[in-house]
Amino acid sequence: MEILFCDACDGSISRSEIDEGRAVRIGGRLFHRSCVPRTRSTALAWLPYALLAPALAAGFALGALLLRPAAEPGSNPSDVEARFDALEDQLRGVSVQIEAAVGETKRQDRRLAEAIAARDEALVGLREDLAALAGTVERLVQALREPPPAPVPAEGDTERLAELLREITSADFGERFGAIRELALRPEDEAIRAVRGRLADPDRRIRVYALWQLGERADEGSAGEMVALLSDADGAVRAAAHRALRLVSGLDFPFDALAAEEVREEQAGRWEKWWLDRSSRPDDGD
Repeated sequence: MEILFCDACDGSISRSEIDEGRAVRIGGRLFHRSCVPRTRSTALAWLPYALLAPALAAGFALGALLLRPAAEPGSNPSDVEARFDALEDQLRGVSVQIEAAVGETKRQDRRLAEAIAARDEALVGLREDLAALAGTVERLVQALREPPPAPVPAEGDTERLAELLREITSADFGERFGAIRELALRPEDEAIRAVRGRLADPDRRIRVYALWQLGERADEGSAGEMVALLSDADGAVRAAAHRALRLVSGLDFPFDALAAEEVREEQAGRWEKWWLDRSSRPDDGD
């Protein structure tokens, strides 16, 4: 029969106590379950003494320094003061070093907190841009799935044109959205000018939809505004402006609507140069 013993109390431990959980193995050692807390508390009991030791050592050293001159015949009391002053200067120097270290740690913590806050703000802005882009794409897909409006009559339907021109400046989002879709199909110059005007609409969804329709129409007359909207504050608008420029120009200069600002500015520069070159040339056939 195997005889086992507790490593804390040296008491015997039977196999049944192990099987029933009344004895446990910890780190290759065997203990009664009731002995485990005692074992841990014994180890922790030395912690205050370990922390107190340096303080006691410093106290004994200071006492020895102060009492040593008094124990020597003929010692000068001023030596005690000098030694005490020297010790005080040393302690003051240590205190200054500690304060400097604490100050530097606080500055590093503050810089780290600012960097983390800036990163979090950038992530929030990116998530908002992505959410706006997703919402706009969903709206455009829904609009494209709707049946097309009735065929637009030839020039001369001034009554309907006047009605659409009123709706495209309405405060109601739905009216402006519908008016853009119908006016973009009309042949009148004032109809397309009204759609171009919505490129400055305060609602980013309207700006995106106007860009979409003008791009589908390959309206080069709005290319300057399209280039400017590559710098729009909204990522969805920037993406729509890039798509429209590709349709208008037939070119495919790269542009990442969600890239960092300095990257977008560099990429938009190629479109700006294209438009400056294009607008400085006379129209073909004129």
